[in-house]
Amino acid sequence: MAHLPGRIATPILLVLIAVPTWASTPGKPLDCSDMVFLEPRYTCTEWVPFGCADTLGGNVFCSGASVEIQVGSTLSGGIVRNLVHDNEGNQYRVERVIGQYGLSSFQIMRYDGLNQEVFARIDARSPGDQIDRGDNLYFDAVGGRLFFWVRDLCIQSSLCTYTRGWWVGVIDGFPTLADVLQDSLPPGPPGSPGPLALSALKAHPAP
Repeated sequence: MAHLPGRIATPILLVLIAVPTWASTPGKPLDCSDMVFLEPRYTCTEWVPFGCADTLGGNVFCSGASVEIQVGSTLSGGIVRNLVHDNEGNQYRVERVIGQYGLSSFQIMRYDGLNQEVFARIDARSPGDQIDRGDNLYFDAVGGRLFFWVRDLCIQSSLCTYTRGWWVGVIDGFPTLADVLQDSLPPGPPGSPGPLALSALKAHPAP
């Protein structure tokens, strides 16, 4: 997977144009190998691979449509799942854009309170590979991971090995909750264990 070096920000929008080095094969579902990041410290893996159920009778944890109905979203009048925060206070949302070939691409936007930028993106690919749904995000604050739900769709069925299907990706590289807490606590006396270690010792003293 290739990453875009350096940090580039604009007050409105940043368009990523880098192409992943190890992208998936045309005619097969788009996946994490097609994702391009703004910063090189992040990685994407398929938490639930392509082929998730696309009906309410299937796996509600891997079908984005089911997740919307089960946990609530703007579509059902419940909690907005297309806007989450990481442990540093940045906001993330997903959006689809129509780009090259008139196909739908998927991107995750990041907002730090001043600037909005494209954090990660998966571009559509000729002859017909695209992501036509991508509606949900979930941030695991303890583990420092961002989960996203997307649906691949091929509009040239004669050239593809699939028609459509959901998969769930997870992005690693965010500060974990422990990282943030460690940074926010004052250091102990020289030679002493850190504040988190002292708290753990008090909670679980040695026998």
